[in-house]
Amino acid sequence: MDAMRIQLGYTPDADDVYMLHALLDGKVDARGLEFVPAEGNLQTLNDRASRGELEATMISAASYALVRKHYVLGEAGSSFGIGCGPVILAREALSEEALAGKTIAIPGATTTAYAVLQLYMPTLRTRILPFDKLIPAVEAGLVDCALVIHEEFIAYKQYGLRVVTDLSDWWADRSGKLPMPVTCFALSRTLDEDVHKRIVATIADSATYALQHRSEVLVAAMKYSHGAQPLAVDRFVREYVNTHSIEMGDAGRVALETFFEQTARAGILPKALPLDIVGRE
Repeated sequence: MDAMRIQLGYTPDADDVYMLHALLDGKVDARGLEFVPAEGNLQTLNDRASRGELEATMISAASYALVRKHYVLGEAGSSFGIGCGPVILAREALSEEALAGKTIAIPGATTTAYAVLQLYMPTLRTRILPFDKLIPAVEAGLVDCALVIHEEFIAYKQYGLRVVTDLSDWWADRSGKLPMPVTCFALSRTLDEDVHKRIVATIADSATYALQHRSEVLVAAMKYSHGAQPLAVDRFVREYVNTHSIEMGDAGRVALETFFEQTARAGILPKALPLDIVGRE
């Protein structure tokens, strides 16, 4: 019997590649599934999910509120931030009062980072730019500051920029020390529950493999590091690929519920509760 083909959406960034390396390289049991890579930046994956195009895909956690008619969430494959961004970067130190009148470049209108930014300071003027254009725009003075995620913010000092605010720290203070939801794995509602569980189990096994074979998998992730130094990438994947990526658990579920409660109350996102989350087989 031919394996069932599953289009798997993920970003060509170190954390996603690190978490999914074992799955994509055939190092874990695929449970009768054939995973077909579908790379794209996070905003592109969010857009594709809005049209229900992929069977399984990484999405911004915030995007789930916009695509839940097409998808459920998987228990495995999520990233949560604890003191590791996203951050607001600027050329010089800015007070909160000074920041309020600035223009900030953001990586996409459906990213979790932007939703949290709106909770933090809803009056900021925004400009959407591609992920790799955010820091250059700040350096060139085209915008006052940028909302930066992924490896770039770890190496921000080499660009001579300053951290104005770490939004995961701000979120932790606001939410009672909950981790900040960043990305989740979405599974198409067109698939049977059995297939959902097989996908979740395979992703969980891949994340487990990464944590157990860190040095080996880090070599693969470095190919997608966008020029960041090995120590920065190592820190980055340690912070974003952890036990929550194997199973989000109660802390992850509560963090997601709190995030969606607050964003819905503020009119930032549509109601996304109750959450539809599928566990492993």
